Amino acid sequence: VKDNGGGIRYFSPILIMPVCLNCHGTDAEIAEDTKQKLAIHYPEDQATGYALGDFRGMWSINFAFQQ
Repeated sequence: VKDNGGGIRYFSPILIMPVCLNCHGTDAEIAEDTKQKLAIHYPEDQATGYALGDFRGMWSINFAFQQ
């Protein structure tokens, strides 16, 4: 997408891949030691319960061009 300043903004979805399930999968998919570390470092995190191919977010990259 072209932006108002003459640059380009690129968007791409972030989809859950197999490796993502190590931290973002179901309770059964996340190893116990990983659950403990997540609880310590991210006590308010609720980003679990995802399945393979689920939409997780969006990448947005801006390319600014100068003349």
